[in-house]
Amino acid sequence: MLKKVLFLGKRADYYKTIVDALHERGLHVAIATTADSAVAMCLTNGVLLVIVDCEEEWPSDCWHPARSIKAVAPLVPIIGLMNAESTIDFVDAYCMPTMESVQQQVMKMVAGK
Repeated sequence: MLKKVLFLGKRADYYKTIVDALHERGLHVAIATTADSAVAMCLTNGVLLVIVDCEEEWPSDCWHPARSIKAVAPLVPIIGLMNAESTIDFVDAYCMPTMESVQQQVMKMVAGK
């Protein structure tokens, strides 16, 4: 089964940055635009990690989709994509929405997997 990185968000520019950054590293990227669709994808066991656009307008900020994902896939790491430092429950790490930051954080999280 192909392992993939899941991007949860609606901004095409962020998605393009992530796809460009991770395809260079040989990783497949899928997209979900709702927390429910992200949960469904995580249930297939093909998700290596999830990147959540924490600046998207989610109910209860980024906490809501992150909590929903962790409920069905507690071992799948979640990276919050944001422009400022923060701490959000259920989010394991953070990075800036730039190619270099995404590559660095994702490769650190998938090392050894």
